Amino acid sequence: MDIAIVVPLIVAFLGAALGAYFAFVKTRNERLWADRYDALRNVILSLEKIQANFETREMHERGVQVVTSTECERLEEEWPAARQSLRTSVATLRLLFKDKEIAAVLERYQDLNQAFLLMFGGTNIQYAVLFGEVAKNAEKAIEEAIRLAQKRCL
Repeated sequence: MDIAIVVPLIVAFLGAALGAYFAFVKTRNERLWADRYDALRNVILSLEKIQANFETREMHERGVQVVTSTECERLEEEWPAARQSLRTSVATLRLLFKDKEIAAVLERYQDLNQAFLLMFGGTNIQYAVLFGEVAKNAEKAIEEAIRLAQKRCL
């Protein structure tokens, strides 16, 4: 066999193998990016629903009507499902990111859960304050999730 024929075949084979490897790595990275983006998007959308509901409830307790009664009813119906979706999305984040990368988001999520525990725990604090705490913690969690998304997904 002539070496002039074998060398180009080997080079072509190695080139094809490297091309396939890099295509696989690129596809895997793009899939990871898309999964991370979807998980962060779900976290942010769930937190937005929770925040909107409890901001509205806080304003209502203070005697200020900021949305229509129909919108209030819709927000009241949506937030429990949003809380469940948030729980599963945070679990997904833990699978897709290193703990160090999502530490701030997890901390804000824990703060939000503490606010829920305080609210549902039957304390003597006024509802407006409790609703405000939940809304404020949801807003902080949204900001952390957005910061993470901008850092890791853009």
